[in-house]
Amino acid sequence: MVGAVALIVVEGAVQRSIAAAHQPFAFSLMQFSGGAGGATIGVALASLAELYSAKSVLASSALAEIVMGAGAAVIWHRSRRSALDL
Repeated sequence: MVGAVALIVVEGAVQRSIAAAHQPFAFSLMQFSGGAGGATIGVALASLAELYSAKSVLASSALAEIVMGAGAAVIWHRSRRSALDL
């Protein structure tokens, strides 16, 4: 329940902060990562944890999440800046 509420709040904030032309893509991306895409990644990481150590897979996943989060923040910042220039 809390996860669903958080997802709705985050999606609403993202949709309000990006240009209307980019909203369908952002919505699709959020739905994919929260649904089938996220589940697929979880299964793939579990398989990798069996081949390698769980510790290394968790560390790699954490690093990837940090890098992707930073990338998303840069994209969001640039889109906000370009929207303000219009």
